[in-house]
Amino acid sequence: MGAGVAWQHDHYPPKSVKVGGPTASSTRAELAAILLALRQANPAEALILLVDSTAAIRRLARFRSQEFRPTWETCKDADIVRGILDQLLLRTEHQGTTTFVLVHGHSSHPLHLSLIHI
Repeated sequence: MGAGVAWQHDHYPPKSVKVGGPTASSTRAELAAILLALRQANPAEALILLVDSTAAIRRLARFRSQEFRPTWETCKDADIVRGILDQLLLRTEHQGTTTFVLVHGHSSHPLHLSLIHI
């Protein structure tokens, strides 16, 4: 599997990586792309991520609540999810906002598969 990040207006260089791990899935690749983008973006700036994976967004949304958070033992792709949550915390500490937008895959939308940096 592979994961890649592209930026509107070439704000940062595109980046791609091979995604390994205990299980290969499209959701794992989507999560890896989110982590790549978060690591590449300036944590003090606003960031809008266009994601075409409902499963990836739902997996991350499960961690919004402190009371009903899944355990790391039951979380699929915990290694990547933990990295994403660490990056989101870093962005919060630097007052950088992060917005996830679900887009339809294979829709021919000009911004599909892109990350927009504002």
